Amino acid sequence: MDTLTLDIAAAVLGCILTTTALRHRKPAARPSAPQPFSRSIRELRRRHRRVARAIVALAYECLERHADGSFEAFTARETLRSYLPETLAGYLAVPPTLRRLQRPGRPSADDELSRQLCTLQRGLERIREADAARGASRMAANGAFLGERFAAPSSPGAPERRSMLSDLADVLEAALRRT
Repeated sequence: MDTLTLDIAAAVLGCILTTTALRHRKPAARPSAPQPFSRSIRELRRRHRRVARAIVALAYECLERHADGSFEAFTARETLRSYLPETLAGYLAVPPTLRRLQRPGRPSADDELSRQLCTLQRGLERIREADAARGASRMAANGAFLGERFAAPSSPGAPERRSMLSDLADVLEAALRRT
């Protein structure tokens, strides 16, 4: 075999290996929770585990919707970085046999964890509900504009009812046509 044939065979083999490696690689997925408190979540009772995972999901969802510098993103980031891990660490510091023990004038560690997890979850849900309300308001305003802008007159002889917004849009269109 000559060197050209060997070079071609090496190139083809390299392409095949690269294609195979790319085809069988695992997709990069974002972790469901940072490693330190993934273990902590696994150590919780089932009802607490379910709420803790919901908090993590809400926080990541919030981070996807909001810019890094926003209050909402800060709250979600701090929930993942500090609020949730510290809550779980406090609970897990109590010996397992004493977590359900009621103390005079104080709730059990289980009850206190439930209360704190619910507080975190409600806070993130309020952010999500505010996002939904803002989106619905934007859609309603856009729908009103579109309805006004593209609505047909009610009858041929009736004068056209127009808003200031429609007049402004017409003035802008006319100015753009002139330029």
